[in-house]
Amino acid sequence: MCRQLGILPGTLSKMEHGNQVIPAELLGDWCLALNVTISSIICPEGADRAREEEAQFYMKILSELNQDHRTIVLKHLEMIYYHEKREKEREKEEG
Repeated sequence: MCRQLGILPGTLSKMEHGNQVIPAELLGDWCLALNVTISSIICPEGADRAREEEAQFYMKILSELNQDHRTIVLKHLEMIYYHEKREKEREKEEG
C-alpha cells in the first residue's frame, strides 16, 4: 500500500494508528487501496442521507478537477478545518 500511496512505511503506520492525519490529497488513493468509497468514510453508516448525497456530489465535482486544482481545493479545505479546530480548542481553554 505504501507504494500505491507514494509514502514511506513509517508514515503509513502513523496514519493507521491515528498519530498522523491522512492528507486530503491521499484520501482518494487511500480509499482505492482499501476498496472502500470516499462517501463511506465521509458519511459513515447511519449518517443523514442528505449529507451522504451532498458528500457524493462534492466528491464528483472534485474528481472532475485536474490534479493541480484538486490539490488547491483540498489544501484549502484542510486549512479551514485546522483553523476551526484551533478556534474550538481556544474556546474550550477560555470557557
